Amino acid sequence: MSPAATILLAIVVLVACPLAIRTSPGWTGAGRRPMRLARQLSLVGAPSLAVALLAPAGPFATILALPWASAALLATLSATRRLIADPERLRPGPRHAEDAALAFWLVGACFAVADRAGVTPFGFDPTLIRLTVIHFHVAGLVLPTAGAAAWRARPARWLEAGLAALIVGIPTTAVGFFGLTVVNWIGASLVVGGAVAVAAGHLRLALMPGVAGRGARILLGVAGGSLLLAMPFAAVYATASLVGVAGPSIAWMMIRTLCRISSRRT
Repeated sequence: MSPAATILLAIVVLVACPLAIRTSPGWTGAGRRPMRLARQLSLVGAPSLAVALLAPAGPFATILALPWASAALLATLSATRRLIADPERLRPGPRHAEDAALAFWLVGACFAVADRAGVTPFGFDPTLIRLTVIHFHVAGLVLPTAGAAAWRARPARWLEAGLAALIVGIPTTAVGFFGLTVVNWIGASLVVGGAVAVAAGHLRLALMPGVAGRGARILLGVAGGSLLLAMPFAAVYATASLVGVAGPSIAWMMIRTLCRISSRRT
């Protein structure tokens, strides 16, 4: 994995993930205390994991990654208790996306521990292990949480459908890497469709002056535009793998995306 990708992942862990963890409202009753502890532990776990990502794999890096995984476990248990206690748990809503995002965070955190320990679960290539860490933190934790926040600001049926597609598509994509190419393509297509819906939700809020301040609307526009920029790569890569043709490599997509981001900043 390139140093640039590792640095970007560290930034996601330090900035985007803590914000996502604190976005979900409604923590009352049985899940309130463990979620509060999870949020407090994540304040230590985030910088600890960021250092672990930049350190060589081994016992020291593994120990540094454990607080982050512990916080993810507490948050997932809290979400489970909240879901069980919710009398309207079968009614679709943004809370399902937020609860699923916390569970996805736990998966990503466990793979982060494995990555820092130099372990390769299921015989996966180390690069794929690191990409799994990225997948479950960015697409798994941050994206559904951001989409749920957009839904709370301006509810819409199509955005709710997009969140449902993410909840189903994220684990389906991961299952597809066990040699199930069609399953992988279905999952990737669901994630792409859900991400486009979230992007549209962000861009809609960015164009509505009464919803947030100017700075927040600029950031919403950047977030929505970034999703629309990245999703074609995911769609092309998954489709090329499905039909068995040479598509863009993961390294090429990373370099291309970084170049475009740099050109937008200059």
